[in-house]
Amino acid sequence: MATHFCAGADLGYLQQLQNFSYEENLADSHHLKDLFLKIYTLKKVVIAQVQGHALAGGCGLATVCDFAFAVPEAKFGYTEVRIGFIPALVAVFLVRKIGEQKARQLLLTGEIIKAQEAFERGLVTKLVSAAELDSSVFDFAQNLIQSNSTQSMQLTKQLIADVQGKSLTDALDMAAALNAKAALQKEGF
Repeated sequence: MATHFCAGADLGYLQQLQNFSYEENLADSHHLKDLFLKIYTLKKVVIAQVQGHALAGGCGLATVCDFAFAVPEAKFGYTEVRIGFIPALVAVFLVRKIGEQKARQLLLTGEIIKAQEAFERGLVTKLVSAAELDSSVFDFAQNLIQSNSTQSMQLTKQLIADVQGKSLTDALDMAAALNAKAALQKEGF
């Protein structure tokens, strides 16, 4: 089993970014933004299986997933500030996931935390031993597939992704429209 989930971008590549133009760096940032957004808004549920350290961009990958299972030995950290970079894109998702104050502490300090603390802060869904990680994620996914309506999970993910940026009235209007759409589905009941 691997000892790391993902350590983020290659440091050599990050140093090369200093030689790129603003437009080139913006295009590069848009590629990562597109990846994070695709994972976050994908119609299917996305589960991170963190078997080791998830640092910087790797922690960002785990953050944008719907669920994250991790071994107790894993460590998490948004360490970009330690190398003169910023966790800009992941910050948008992290604030949504755990709230501004908790996100502020992790993003500004760059501290690396153990899996238990990541679980307590809401970054990790479940801690599982390395020997049981594969089967736990598989069983969890199977339970979602067998117990839940696929369309309902898709609509719920859409609601979660879209509702936070709306006014209360607009959010409730969206929720009402999604309720009406869900009532028409053939699955369930």
